Amino acid sequence: MRNWFFLLGGVCLWLGLACSKKEDAPETMAPLDRVITTAAPAPRRFLRKTFTLRKHEAFAFEVPAQCLHPQVRGSFTSYTQGTEGHRVSNEAANIDLLLLDEQELKDFEHGHGGTVTRSVDSSYEQTIDWALNSTLDQPRKYYLVFNNSSGQPPTKFVEADFTLSFE
Repeated sequence: MRNWFFLLGGVCLWLGLACSKKEDAPETMAPLDRVITTAAPAPRRFLRKTFTLRKHEAFAFEVPAQCLHPQVRGSFTSYTQGTEGHRVSNEAANIDLLLLDEQELKDFEHGHGGTVTRSVDSSYEQTIDWALNSTLDQPRKYYLVFNNSSGQPPTKFVEADFTLSFE
């Protein structure tokens, strides 16, 4: 009988301790702690084209979420039509190249000056290698904008080749 009292007392004590155990508080994490590193995506060519430029042309691309070191690399050459249809690449063919985010593009299209993410002013031939901001949990859209800011001559031609890469 005595053993039953000890056994019953031990079970009650064990149940009491098990029931009084508090749940752990949920762990809170900062957004930077939630970044999951994965293999870098393969480079993506988003622009390889020859086009006519009168005012400006914008080409969109998107940096996926969780990219740590995105970069835009590429080159362009602009030219005008010379006599007998020859290509002429000189200062008369100068254009501006801008890298804009969505808000900067809206401001640009409405004629508001302002900030730009990156730019190359007045060039008829340029190679670029621009580092972009890392993305966390949201993708980020950018626009590569070719601008005929001088307007003279009114029509220029652009050969462009650009790739988005990740390291």
